[in-house]
Amino acid sequence: MQPCTSMSTTITQSSRTVDDLVVRVHRTRPPVDSKAPPVVVLHGWGASIDAVGSLTNPSWASLDLRVQYVRPIRKARFEAFVDIFNVTDTQDATRLQDLLAGSGQVSYLDAIRFLDPRRFFIGFRVSF
Repeated sequence: MQPCTSMSTTITQSSRTVDDLVVRVHRTRPPVDSKAPPVVVLHGWGASIDAVGSLTNPSWASLDLRVQYVRPIRKARFEAFVDIFNVTDTQDATRLQDLLAGSGQVSYLDAIRFLDPRRFFIGFRVSF
């Protein structure tokens, strides 16, 4: 019998702790005669399988307002309106970073999407 050979070789190992969750990363290389690419394997201890999709983004609210004036003129109808979006100008976070490793300069649980600032739209319409 031939001796057993290793299925892969570990290239690098690293670990990172976020809150109480320890994540270990092993980058492995397949045997020399294989055409398969290197593989990255993530091992997280302390996280349950239910952790995927369990991040709850913050709740938020926005107040929008429309003021409209309508006046019939002969056979036509004249309208003037003003739309104000986010009247209170709150720019709260609507989405948090859900990737454990973060992305670029954004760390895990940092805000990545916010409410748009207050906006005004003025419009006129003539219907006939």
